[in-house]
Amino acid sequence: MRNLLGRRSVALAVACAVGGVALGGCAQDGESAPPRPPESALTTSGAQGATAAPDRDRPVVDAATLRNNVAYELEPASSLSALVQVSDLLVTGTVAGWQKGRTIGPSGMRLFNATLVVDVDGPKTADGATANGAFPDGKAYVEVFLGTQSLDENGKPSEADDDPLLTRLRLDDVTAAAPAGARVILALVPARTTEQLAAQGEEILDAGDPLPDGAVLYMAQSQGFLLENADGSYDSGIADLSYFAADWPTPVTDPHGFATLLAQLDSRG
Repeated sequence: MRNLLGRRSVALAVACAVGGVALGGCAQDGESAPPRPPESALTTSGAQGATAAPDRDRPVVDAATLRNNVAYELEPASSLSALVQVSDLLVTGTVAGWQKGRTIGPSGMRLFNATLVVDVDGPKTADGATANGAFPDGKAYVEVFLGTQSLDENGKPSEADDDPLLTRLRLDDVTAAAPAGARVILALVPARTTEQLAAQGEEILDAGDPLPDGAVLYMAQSQGFLLENADGSYDSGIADLSYFAADWPTPVTDPHGFATLLAQLDSRG
């Protein structure tokens, strides 16, 4: 990963570290991520071009809140199948809830996370085999980045360095953005361990709510946190929608998009 400098870049470097950016890095100051779709295409329901009415049984999600204005510079996977090949596990399931995640402390900063809890109904490995035993209690625990807090030279919170483009999300924010019952597709890799954090000069300041015995904490690839919208389309909880081109179904505006992704996974065996 490249060294990222500057106030905004620090926040983006943090997001890279906790966001599972396996295929690239983050945009530096002065660099441009691919152009975003118009704001009208970033809504989570009633999207332009949709032909299917929202299903009352599907929760309304707000993936734009989860993305939180963090601009990633990726070498994007050309399809969901390509993304799975560089992931440890592929999970389909429904959101069970959220809990307090880890607070991580590199020098001069605090990194806040939540833990997404997912009821798993289809864990598979990269080669399509069923991942028996990967989730002992039937749930996946996924670290999701909430934001940062800069510290001054005395270790006190410093508001002066807060990035106005990066809001620090709260647990209530992500709970509302991806409520219980929302369907998700997750391409996962293990979250950074205590030892890996220490090697990067970071430490766990608050372990958050404990996980069940035997559970492993994961994080999603940048293109690997996909949510079903109320109209049947899909949206991204991490990477910008502009990265879902090539062989991906069109996000947000295709009311069959999420079903198409599930069908692609089923075809892998």
